[in-house]
Amino acid sequence: MWSSEPLSAPPVLRAAGGDVVTAESLGSGVNLAYVLNLPVLRRYGEQYSVDISGVRDLAGNGAVASVPDNLAFTTRPLPPLVASDGFESVTDTMLGGAQILSDPADPIISGTRSLYVPPVPLGTSVLVALRLAIPPGATTISFAYRSVNPIAIASGQIGYASVGGVTRGLDLDLRSAATPTGVIAGTQVMLGPVTMASMTPPPDATDEIVIHYLGANFYNDCQGIGFPQQPGIIIDDLRAE
Repeated sequence: MWSSEPLSAPPVLRAAGGDVVTAESLGSGVNLAYVLNLPVLRRYGEQYSVDISGVRDLAGNGAVASVPDNLAFTTRPLPPLVASDGFESVTDTMLGGAQILSDPADPIISGTRSLYVPPVPLGTSVLVALRLAIPPGATTISFAYRSVNPIAIASGQIGYASVGGVTRGLDLDLRSAATPTGVIAGTQVMLGPVTMASMTPPPDATDEIVIHYLGANFYNDCQGIGFPQQPGIIIDDLRAE
């Protein structure tokens, strides 16, 4: 079992390819659970292991993992790379864990295609990940979005970073409003207003960034009480410029 007690020295994450992720700048009171959740975007499709050789107890005894296999893991496969064309060049029905809307009857934001994450039951994990090229001199990453079946107290969560860089976040307003209806795959839905979102590329960004949609959170610690689903989202016009 992993202890949540502070460690004498932080453990280190080592990638099979040679990368090393440390928590030295966080001080010596870091526990193992925190190190495994460092806000650094690790490489995709890479095996990592936790090096605890520097961890000692007060008597100087070295740490020993009770379940050694738990000190190694492999990250998710590399997300797809998308062009800054509003998903118009996508030919598949799925992209990065989300659906592609392409039926003329769908509530597409612009052009002939939009990315769609449908509403899901509360407590369901959502992870949609895409890679986007960052051209030299780009100062803004932007996209349009609208909520699907919005509710009163929800916000969407976006995370973005370059591999090896610190992950940053952006909140999206998914709250209810005076909403029109639409039809997706034969099901009637409520639609929030089309809203523009923008973020500045992080200072440690490389020529490519990974953007994650992590689902919805609920305001005021309500935990969605009384709401059967977290809202969905339609995204379009993702670009860096």
